[in-house]
Amino acid sequence: MDEQPSREALIQRIADLEDQLGVRRKNQESACASKAFGLTDFEHAADGICVCQAIGEFPFVRFIFWNRSMVDLTGYSMEAINRKGWYQSVYPDPDIQAKAIARMAAMREGASLEAETWEITRADGNKRNVRISTSVIDDGDGTPRVNAIMHDVTELKRADAALREEKQELKRQVARQSQSLIDAEQSLETSSARYRMLFEIAGDAIFIHNLDSTIIDANHKALELFVYTKSELSSINISMLHPADALEQSKWAFETIVRDKHVTFETDFINKTILTEWSAK
Repeated sequence: MDEQPSREALIQRIADLEDQLGVRRKNQESACASKAFGLTDFEHAADGICVCQAIGEFPFVRFIFWNRSMVDLTGYSMEAINRKGWYQSVYPDPDIQAKAIARMAAMREGASLEAETWEITRADGNKRNVRISTSVIDDGDGTPRVNAIMHDVTELKRADAALREEKQELKRQVARQSQSLIDAEQSLETSSARYRMLFEIAGDAIFIHNLDSTIIDANHKALELFVYTKSELSSINISMLHPADALEQSKWAFETIVRDKHVTFETDFINKTILTEWSAK
């Protein structure tokens, strides 16, 4: 006589059969959804593509299609995300989760997502920026389902952030350079003012002339000694302030200072009224 299975064994066998039926039902449902919505060819698409529908119990959203890129993007399989929940897994922050739930509710009312960027948290805890577009589809059974396409823009946002930072740094450099230029101009003005003051109050006569010997400036002492006004000196060649017998020495001194940048010599000068000998350096 065959031994009858125990009550516990029968219960376990029933549970195993229910599990097998549940897996088979899900597989059939996923296959039917893929065929019904034309998603079979999107299994290997570069972007994440999925189809979900609202349900009345936890986790409140159930996915019936989830391509391989969704696994790569989120780190979750479809079974795992249906068990743990989309909102609960990828939006762990309560505030962001609440916003996502409200946004999805509005989407089911017709306000589809159009390339909206959301930050999600992968199964491994890493953050990714995902650009999501959705559309509501109906296969005729009265149950609205959502088709979503998710494009990973994490690296793009990082590049954008780096570009913005580079632009800000360039602006900071320009600001620093502009300030340096302003400081340099102010310093030059200060130095020029100091030089002008020393030039004017010097106890020796000072002439400034260009390379063709035309006088372009003279200090107060030079005007006093030579009895010229500045306007008169501006039309005078420096050689006109030397007597004829000093011109050769003056020429030598000019050539020497052009070549060596300095010279010391004694020569004669003439003013409007008298002949005077000075030491010029």
